[in-house]
Amino acid sequence: MSPAFTPDGARLITFDQYGGRHEYPVAPSAVATALCGRSGRTLTEQEWAAHLPDVPAVEVCG
Repeated sequence: MSPAFTPDGARLITFDQYGGRHEYPVAPSAVATALCGRSGRTLTEQEWAAHLPDVPAVEVCG
């Protein structure tokens, strides 16, 4: 199956070789929510530079 976006465009849906369905946030607000939920904090300057080098660092977890 081909990757597809949810109707609101906030998530990307993919399927692995075993038929497992995976959703990934792609809308900025959804990515920030997922990041804060997983880490409990905003990325450090070093983490931001390593993973998002072309995006200015911002506080996303408030």
